[in-house]
Amino acid sequence: MKGLVKNLSYFKKLRTNQELIKENLELKKEVFKLKSFLSSQEELIQENERLKKMLKLKNRYKEVLIPVQIIGKSPFSWQRTFLLDKGKDFRIKENDLVVDFAANLVGKIERVEDSASWVRLLTDPEFKIIVNCKGLNVLLRGALYEGAKLEYVPYDFEIRVKDPINIPVSSGRSLEIKVGEVSSVRSETSSLTKDVFVKPYLDFANLKEVFILKREEDVVSEGN
Repeated sequence: MKGLVKNLSYFKKLRTNQELIKENLELKKEVFKLKSFLSSQEELIQENERLKKMLKLKNRYKEVLIPVQIIGKSPFSWQRTFLLDKGKDFRIKENDLVVDFAANLVGKIERVEDSASWVRLLTDPEFKIIVNCKGLNVLLRGALYEGAKLEYVPYDFEIRVKDPINIPVSSGRSLEIKVGEVSSVRSETSSLTKDVFVKPYLDFANLKEVFILKREEDVVSEGN
């Protein structure tokens, strides 16, 4: 009799353990679903905020900004280019500047097709542009993992980490474009110049939508 009771008790515990395991698995599934839901909600909120900022920028400078989607990226580690979903059909031209919703520089258009175009990112070694730092106009060139580099900065020019780098307003553009900030300054007494590296403001990995800045002559011709 005692053996029977003992066996019944064992099977009861076994069933209870199996029920607990099943319940635990169900709870884990519910937790996973909840986390997935919260994650998707957070992504939706972030996307809405990003689109609102893009719309705000476009409404403010609508005469010179073309919204575009990033539809592809270069697979090569030594090249930094994105494929965009608009091209000659929107009067996009080579060397047009590309910015994000906060007017941070993304790069320049390097190739244009009928309905698509390629932008060379500012971190690409082939990218170069004149920028401004504390009143000094200087050449900026892409430097891959180090961001970008200011070239031919005079040795005696006072420049520090965190100093902002931008492309100022010009006669054909009312938008000041932000490039990044100085991340490091390296100099040698034997050199006439110093090496200045720049960290871009934006995160290229998370870019989805950007703007192309139209040239002054394009804006004028469309207004006629």
